[in-house]
Amino acid sequence: MIQVINNFLNNDKFHSIYNIITSSNFPWYFPENGKTNFTHDIVKKSQDKVKTSFWVTPILSPLLQEFQNINKKISDMQLTKAKIDLTYRTNEIVENEPSVDVSKIDLNEPTETAILYLNTNDGYTQIVGSNKIESVQNRILILPTNTSYFETTTTDNDFRLVLKLVYKV
Repeated sequence: MIQVINNFLNNDKFHSIYNIITSSNFPWYFPENGKTNFTHDIVKKSQDKVKTSFWVTPILSPLLQEFQNINKKISDMQLTKAKIDLTYRTNEIVENEPSVDVSKIDLNEPTETAILYLNTNDGYTQIVGSNKIESVQNRILILPTNTSYFETTTTDNDFRLVLKLVYKV
């Protein structure tokens, strides 16, 4: 089931996360795939190893607590991936290749992907064959991990900023 929830976090929690991510002290990295946006992996599991960022607690704790309010109890151990993507503005909206967040995930275990939009812009997430979800600050999109979707750039803001989680349900 696909869910879209506006104002997912209360303002204090949301702005606390946003201020951390947009501070000059927050580290950004070029992704391994060579794309021109920036990324920061908060939780990354590969070959039964878990890598976590220093920022896992201040960013993810308030978010995971809020999931309990929508009857989803997610612990750190259920997280398969948590990352933040920053995509710079382009002159025209660029639609990225469709993706499914299933790399290195056991498809026999049900998982969901959650995308928290950290700023409002004219970019969007297009669910293949279905809805277009506009990037609105503090909106969350929750969908089965095997759902194909693609994301876009923005033309009306300096950057598009999203936080993505993949977790076992």
